[in-house]
Amino acid sequence: MVDDLGYLGKGHKWPQAKTLAMVEAIRKINGVASTERRYCISSLPAGTHGGGRARGHWGVENGLHWSLDVAYG
Repeated sequence: MVDDLGYLGKGHKWPQAKTLAMVEAIRKINGVASTERRYCISSLPAGTHGGGRARGHWGVENGLHWSLDVAYG
């Protein structure tokens, strides 16, 4: 997690941003491993959240998408 966002430059699109985090997910399906990296921008200060919050968010997102997929075929 990074809380020095100066490298984004002035005038970036996230004026409320305080932290940037990368979440790396590794999963194995039928013995084949894959890695996915997700980048999260947050208005919360560093140390107030972690991977659990990001995982919780993606759990909600995945559940909603599954519901929409089932409802709309």
